[in-house]
Amino acid sequence: MLMALFVPLWGCYESDFPLGPSAAGTIDPGLLGTWRCVQGEPGQNKSFLITAVRFDDKQYYIGVTMEGEKPIHYRAYSSSVKNTTFLNVQELKHKTEPPAQKWFFVRYTLLKQNILQVEIVKDKPFKNIDSSAEAIKKVVDRMVERPELYQDYCVCAKVVEKE
Repeated sequence: MLMALFVPLWGCYESDFPLGPSAAGTIDPGLLGTWRCVQGEPGQNKSFLITAVRFDDKQYYIGVTMEGEKPIHYRAYSSSVKNTTFLNVQELKHKTEPPAQKWFFVRYTLLKQNILQVEIVKDKPFKNIDSSAEAIKKVVDRMVERPELYQDYCVCAKVVEKE
């Protein structure tokens, strides 16, 4: 979930609208905790930490920390499209109202209980469409099962807390 984890990414689709309302979000307990992540692209293989905690019963707070960089703060909540769970992710910026911030969409897969794969929705499938919420949802609905919708972002291992 999650960009340095969610720095504005080249090729990442940014939307004025989430895929659904936050009231419909659910919390995946398997996603909660701290994850040490690495991107696979050349020159992008610095590790970083993603921390996902429950903000409320519907949303996550996600913090991303990369050595030598300022932490990045996000809010996220889930939306389901054809049995695929996406996270609607929005950066929290100081002195900026959340509605003014763009959304990006993340698909995550828990490969094992302690291994997380994160993919982001690419911008290419949204070229030449209007940017209405309905048009965005139609593209995602039509392409949800197609690999062309996604871009690999990172793989993460859960950080185990010492007792």
